[in-house]
Amino acid sequence: LESLTPQGYFHAMALGTGLWSTLGWRGWTLCVLYLVLGSLVTKVRYAEKEKRGIAEGRGGRRGPENVWGSAATGLACAICSVQGDSFLGLSSYIFL
Repeated sequence: LESLTPQGYFHAMALGTGLWSTLGWRGWTLCVLYLVLGSLVTKVRYAEKEKRGIAEGRGGRRGPENVWGSAATGLACAICSVQGDSFLGLSSYIFL
């Protein structure tokens, strides 16, 4: 897999651990699917994007900023959803 930089892999492991801990294998699988699809879309017409100056840097490989930018909100909602029946005065079900 050359979708991530070495730092991206480290951050993806931390994010994946948080997702697995809160949402289980289903939430983790959904996030991995999102990463794979996003990586594939980045590669579509990459040469053309590069010529136009709009291609993802590092040859399309994603770093920590991409990992967290794509999934931080999902992880925050996952953490809120496991806090019990309510969190911050809101029903935890709204985070799912």
